[in-house]
Amino acid sequence: MSIEVIQSSLFSTIQDRGRAGYSRWGVPSSGMMDDHSGRLANWLAGNKAFDPLIEICISGGVYRFHEDTIVGITGAIAACELNDQKIRMNQSIRVNMGDTLKIGPVTKGKYLYLAIRGLMPPDKVMGSFSTFLPASIGGIQGRILKEKDRIGLRSIVGPVDRKVPRELIPHFGSRRELRVIRGPEWRWLTMKQQSEILSANFISESRSDRMGIRLNNSELDKIELMEMKSSPVIPGIIQYSGSGNLILLHRDAQTIGGYPRLLKVIDADLWRAAQCTANVKVSFKLISMSEAMDHSRYLNSIYPEGEIE
Repeated sequence: MSIEVIQSSLFSTIQDRGRAGYSRWGVPSSGMMDDHSGRLANWLAGNKAFDPLIEICISGGVYRFHEDTIVGITGAIAACELNDQKIRMNQSIRVNMGDTLKIGPVTKGKYLYLAIRGLMPPDKVMGSFSTFLPASIGGIQGRILKEKDRIGLRSIVGPVDRKVPRELIPHFGSRRELRVIRGPEWRWLTMKQQSEILSANFISESRSDRMGIRLNNSELDKIELMEMKSSPVIPGIIQYSGSGNLILLHRDAQTIGGYPRLLKVIDADLWRAAQCTANVKVSFKLISMSEAMDHSRYLNSIYPEGEIE
């Protein structure tokens, strides 16, 4: 009972909720870059919200099934085929033993999620199956999926036939407004500098990855800030680099950093930041901490219920 990787993308890994509580030892949280799409994919497959799944970045892949099961495909947009027949994303898909699923290159967005009913990767480390490549832990030997890999499936009974509600399907455009709260060093800026950052459009760079999203704006005046000691950081923190650009830290980011922490993308918008491809225009909307918590509570409340245990 397994799924076999016939052709992997350049950057496909196993991810789940991630590792909590290990930052004191320098271990990043990792986990799904777009947990909004990831938990919807698991819902389609009949899994629990944060069960392990396959996170596919940009280039797609081909998979053969050695057991009957249910899959869900969400997130970035790509052409998908089951046994050379086109299939739709964002709905439950029944696959049979011997079937081949092909996911084409991503055309909009960056991260696509393939959830498979009862997926059981071999390597659980520090309470998580999430792959963290720099330390070679989690997933399958802590590495990117490759041809001939087989991932086990546990037997789960019960049919499932679901579609993602239309209002929950993400849309990918050339602009992205991210809601933020003040970071610890925000007060180091003058009111004029703060206003300029909040009114500016930043461009996401192609060299962004799971560690962080690089944002630049060549029209902003370079800001001279005092040096600081390395301090704790978490996913969503926006650092001001010495080059004058911003770095939006994400799931695989280091746990301490030496750049000023100007802003923090709210948890409810981290998935939207993850889907920024190169040359997306990014702007920021400053909100209060209480508003940020309200947005997180609202987002958690709108997901469909009924995961099959």
